[in-house]
Amino acid sequence: MSLTNEDSFCCGKYSRTVGLDMLPFALNMTGTVRPAKLVLEACDEEQFTFELSATKLLKSSCEEEIACSHRYVLLNKSDAIVQFQCQIEKPFIILKEHPDVVKTKAITKKKRKKEDKMTSLKPGKNIEIRVVFELTNEMASTITDCNQTIFKRMLNIEFNNKKKQEYEMHGIVNFPMMQLSHNTVDFGVCYVGERRELVLTIQNPSKAALFWRIDKDLQCPEACLNVFSFTTTNGKVNSNEHEDNFIDVKIQFIAAHNVSYECTLNVTSLFHEEYLKTPPTRVILHGRGSYDEATKQQQK
Repeated sequence: MSLTNEDSFCCGKYSRTVGLDMLPFALNMTGTVRPAKLVLEACDEEQFTFELSATKLLKSSCEEEIACSHRYVLLNKSDAIVQFQCQIEKPFIILKEHPDVVKTKAITKKKRKKEDKMTSLKPGKNIEIRVVFELTNEMASTITDCNQTIFKRMLNIEFNNKKKQEYEMHGIVNFPMMQLSHNTVDFGVCYVGERRELVLTIQNPSKAALFWRIDKDLQCPEACLNVFSFTTTNGKVNSNEHEDNFIDVKIQFIAAHNVSYECTLNVTSLFHEEYLKTPPTRVILHGRGSYDEATKQQQK
């Protein structure tokens, strides 16, 4: 509607003298309400992947669990206050930030305060959260895969309007693996009293350190147990992230008489024995003693 010079002005208001019979008009106005949304940024290079070596459970019987944690920053880039809470299922947990929490160490119960209340975040502000992936003794005992186990859980950011944002977290547990160069070690024919030495290689192709042990099977005859010996009975093999992820065990045979000998060795992965309850790997040792060279040449 336009105003003319004939319209009177008084006290900051205009009054019309013409055009009073005009029809009413309407203005159509639209508005959009954007849903609440936060930006999640990873502070660590691994981002949403957590990796643990199950062997660390063997280091101390006092440790009930081992853990790996990553830090994340939630940013509110909207123009409104956002109310939310973060949730995730086990074996992951969400912690409030503690300056004394150290990565890859177990989290004490006092520090295990879950984010179970709504948090308000003002526009342009951010907040830091810590997600922890835990492996307990109980969990390790129930896992059936002897090589590697992957846990996938969703980090849910739930807002007060029941909307959600989801981020998938991957928890990888690496178990030690043991490969032997031979299942049978044959020394052939040796002179009685002669020392012969062969090598059994123990290799670890996994990402977790391997602790191992060698024992003679006590059910073997005592005469066979006495003629075989080895330089090392236990030790550690590094993961495949190192060049020296193997060890050579020297096995010696000294025949006492001109007879055949057979002995069984049990090679055990300490982690598999304690947590996965898998039997040891058996290695059969063969050897024969001889008094004369003719017998030795005949066997060759």
